[in-house]
Amino acid sequence: MSTVPQKEQKKYRFVLYKGKNGTITPKVFSFALLQLSVLLVFTTYFSWTGVAICMISYAIRMFAITGFFHRYFAHRTYSMGRVMQFIAAFIGTTSAQKGPLWWAAHHRHHHKTSDTEEDPHNSHLGFWHSHMLWFLYRETEGRTHEAIPDMAQYSELRLLDKYWYVPPVMLGVGLFLVGGWHWTVWGMFVSTFFLSNCTYTINSLMHYWGKQTFRTGDQSRNHWLLALITFGEGWHNNHHRYQASTRNGFYWYEYDITYYVLKAMSLVGLVRDLKPVPEKILEEGRLNRELRQEARRVGQDYVPVKVVQRDPIPLGKVVAPRALYLRAELLSLGQQVDLVRDRLAEEMERLRGHVADKRDLLNQELHNLDGTVAEGVKRWRQELEILGEQVAAIHKHLAEEIEQLNAQVADKKQQLGQEMQLVVDRLAARSKRLRAEMLLLSEEIVGLAVEVGTDIQRLGEHIGERVRLLGAEIEEMGNLLPKMA
Repeated sequence: MSTVPQKEQKKYRFVLYKGKNGTITPKVFSFALLQLSVLLVFTTYFSWTGVAICMISYAIRMFAITGFFHRYFAHRTYSMGRVMQFIAAFIGTTSAQKGPLWWAAHHRHHHKTSDTEEDPHNSHLGFWHSHMLWFLYRETEGRTHEAIPDMAQYSELRLLDKYWYVPPVMLGVGLFLVGGWHWTVWGMFVSTFFLSNCTYTINSLMHYWGKQTFRTGDQSRNHWLLALITFGEGWHNNHHRYQASTRNGFYWYEYDITYYVLKAMSLVGLVRDLKPVPEKILEEGRLNRELRQEARRVGQDYVPVKVVQRDPIPLGKVVAPRALYLRAELLSLGQQVDLVRDRLAEEMERLRGHVADKRDLLNQELHNLDGTVAEGVKRWRQELEILGEQVAAIHKHLAEEIEQLNAQVADKKQQLGQEMQLVVDRLAARSKRLRAEMLLLSEEIVGLAVEVGTDIQRLGEHIGERVRLLGAEIEEMGNLLPKMA
């Protein structure tokens, strides 16, 4: 399961545990002490100031992990200057999750081998392995600078990665100098415990708990609660579907605090070039949401689909967006055709000007030359022939491009026609079925009316008979009364 070259792995005289997943070395004690340091909260008192310091420290460092370590160093979803880059790396390193190069290298390797045997925190090996045990193994200790050459080229980042424990110590000392032991406990130890374990849930819980909007080939999931406590990292399935986006919450209702902060930073120039989510990915998510709702209505389980080619869209709310998207693509292709035509016109105009310049130069040389006139004419005539061939080749190439674009436009129009015909056929079939059901229901209502009428007639006859008998009894009793008197 090793993800680093053997030469970069540290050698230990003592090995605490060696299993099929990795080797535990004495460095586990330092990690255990860092986690157990949360118990130092019992050495001080409770105060709302301490809670506020804890939350502020958590928020700043959680944003640094998600916004800087993850979305910048690991995935390069936006850009920043070198000074800002070092500041971001330093703040992220105060989280005590090693350096930015180590963090980003292992995360990139995770995406390449997600939930396979080569994945450093493979969720199939159990919750605790993916949560924290994986980085305690000797096999994951290496700095793996060769796995992240774009970032490892900066000497300051390599230095920070090597001495990653210095920023957390500086944070603890700074808190102690400002607020004493009380601030250090709440702002460093308690905050780091919650920060680290909330971050680890993305590797563990987010591969067990939640829903899959996209089919990614692994166990990544989305969950609103983890997205809240990790500032947007809970939209993990979204991220595994498209890693190059600055935003993990793809839709307006998927809140992403980290993205909101990065967007604000871009407005003041601290970062730039935030990468959006492509429309085709958003369309795929909307399609899966509609298909999931349809499956839920009929009581079936649903597995998300991954749209590779433009498959027919089912009936429902996605028909109109699909038609608009195809129409936009047709307009885009038309614009490309226009651009190619304009480029062809510009190229032809440039070549005409070049030919004219050559002709003028030839005429000038013809006037200046004596004995070499014939040779010069021949040479320039050859050049003109070569230029003519180049013009013909360029014209042919651009004509082929226009023909290909026209073919693509025709294919898109045919595909849209087929999809709309499929929608019409389905609607016709559904209308026919409803018409038959209405006829059957009408027949049932007529039959029921006949039965009810028959029952009412019988009830009237029965009531008449009862009235006649009752009248007879009253008449008989009337005859008895005089006798009794």
